[in-house]
Amino acid sequence: MNSEEKDKILLVDANSLFHRAYHALPSLKTEDGEATGAVYGFMLAFLKEINEIEPKYVAICLDFPAPTFRHKEFEDYKAGRPPTDDELKNQFPKLKEALRAFEVPFFEKEGYEADDLAGTISKKALEKDENLEVVIVSGDRDLLQLVDENIKIGLLKTGVKNYTLYNKDKVKEKFGVLPERMNDLKALKGDSSDNIPGAKGIGKVTATKLLNKFKSIEDIYNALDKGEIEGTSKRTQNILKKEREKVFLSKKLVEIKRDVDLNFNLEEAALDYDNDKVIEMFKKYNFKNLIKRFRKKEQKKTLKMF
Repeated sequence: MNSEEKDKILLVDANSLFHRAYHALPSLKTEDGEATGAVYGFMLAFLKEINEIEPKYVAICLDFPAPTFRHKEFEDYKAGRPPTDDELKNQFPKLKEALRAFEVPFFEKEGYEADDLAGTISKKALEKDENLEVVIVSGDRDLLQLVDENIKIGLLKTGVKNYTLYNKDKVKEKFGVLPERMNDLKALKGDSSDNIPGAKGIGKVTATKLLNKFKSIEDIYNALDKGEIEGTSKRTQNILKKEREKVFLSKKLVEIKRDVDLNFNLEEAALDYDNDKVIEMFKKYNFKNLIKRFRKKEQKKTLKMF
């Protein structure tokens, strides 16, 4: 069965898309003065993704608003990030209501991030149907570690409507390592945006060279311990020895869980919404532009205007 014939499941990292929508679009409000700009932007992008990907199934993954197991492992995980604006926080219930109008299941789990839910759902979906193609849309590069023959990542670019679809070859071409080594890459070089420590003094170029030669951080340290790490400078070797604990902690922090206890049912994720319910939801939030496009869609049986 080739890619064109495969049924697809679309998984959306809602927090990533929602934050982007909030910052990319002007602040819209209902007639009662309630902010809805992030919801509008999310819906605009969501409908475009449905049109382009043409999934049979859809599920939405959300961060749970509480510390995760990663914060327990490393207190400073994601430290330094500014708090979420109240105007954005107040729109999350509206987003969930909009998703209910589409009869799309959404998932959140205390102690875990949306990435972990996407990883788990993709695994469960493929266990149910090994011929599925999974497409995960997010702005988070961490998800690239999941890419394989059945899983692709739609990595958001600027704004909310444009994304680049990554398969294994494109990950290797763009980042210099295979998808399954992306977590090792981040564990070595660190990531200031998530406050992942990595090995201070080792950058992307050195980390990429090490991984292409030794495959994983476990293999790198095995070679280092045996004195079989020829071709690596003394400076790099000393950094690796000094930063060993931080490197392995970093890998633990960036590795996506695929075994979260979730009650996911593939058939319940089948995309089958009632147009009238969707339009009523758009009316409630004064999304006049979306109503107009959606009615055209009913006539033309296409979402291409999104």
